[in-house]
Amino acid sequence: MNQNGISDFFDTDSRTGAPINPGDVELYSLSYLSLNRNNLTKVPSVCKHMPALKQLHLHINKLTEVRELCRPEFAGLEVLDIGNNRIAEIPIALPFYLAKLATLAMVNNDCLNLPHWLGSHKSIQAVNVEGNPMKRIRRQVVEKGSQAILLYLRDKFVAGTDD
Repeated sequence: MNQNGISDFFDTDSRTGAPINPGDVELYSLSYLSLNRNNLTKVPSVCKHMPALKQLHLHINKLTEVRELCRPEFAGLEVLDIGNNRIAEIPIALPFYLAKLATLAMVNNDCLNLPHWLGSHKSIQAVNVEGNPMKRIRRQVVEKGSQAILLYLRDKFVAGTDD
């Protein structure tokens, strides 16, 4: 589904414009979804009806937020690639809802900060935030990679400086 110029993915019926209901699309065993290089402005709401989804790739779109992912339905998501979008913040609840998240790729967005909870996430192994105008995480920490970022966030949370 890459590079198709898709702006809505199963949100509305292309013929009638009517909303698509959960029973209208059966994607129960879909574990990998790549919608890279399209024109999506939001996380497709139909994704919450994909209980086996492990990897969601939304690289190079026009996303500005990812609140749609803050739902129990995304607890099994392991890889989230939201790089090269226009995301300004990661919701503080995201690490809570994405309990099995192992990889968060969000290069080249407009993100100023990461939730400190991410540092104490039990499954996260890789975080890539290069190319974001981080205000609280120094460039030297970002350049050291995932473990340095997670340690920094964990230390900030433990120190009680979480905003």
